[in-house]
Amino acid sequence: MKKNYIIALILFIGAVAAAGFWESRKLSSVIPPDIENDQTASSTAPTNENNQDSATSTIASFEDCAAAGNEVVGEKPNRRCIVSNDLAYIEIETCAAQNGSSMNIFEARYIFNTGKCAWEGSAQEDHFCNEAQGAWEIGIASSYRENCNAVCVIDIAKKESRVEWRCD
Repeated sequence: MKKNYIIALILFIGAVAAAGFWESRKLSSVIPPDIENDQTASSTAPTNENNQDSATSTIASFEDCAAAGNEVVGEKPNRRCIVSNDLAYIEIETCAAQNGSSMNIFEARYIFNTGKCAWEGSAQEDHFCNEAQGAWEIGIASSYRENCNAVCVIDIAKKESRVEWRCD
């Protein structure tokens, strides 16, 4: 009985080994040897793509991309600067105050959501950079005051928000 068990085990191990060998043989016949050699050669030789990567490694923003002379498409505030087929930078709207400080729209929306403005309603898509006041103005979706529009005014220098009601 023990002898039959050992023979069956040896046959099973042999069958598994033969199947593995056969599978590896099939895979190696699918990849031609010249492609394998080309892959190793291309990894050591510099290519135009590698040179382009090193040239674009200094680009880290929309502004850098545009300054490098790359193509800018779209209209403000949704412009994109295209570096390559798989890399583009999106312009982020920034508003500057007269004292030199600035704030992008994402920071302004964060202050909106964490400050007094969110108590009045949710932020609308429309927004305006009021450089004379040094503030972002973001509309508030609010309907409980007739003939009035609520606007969130975000002071760029102080990083504070307040609600202004503009009534007819």
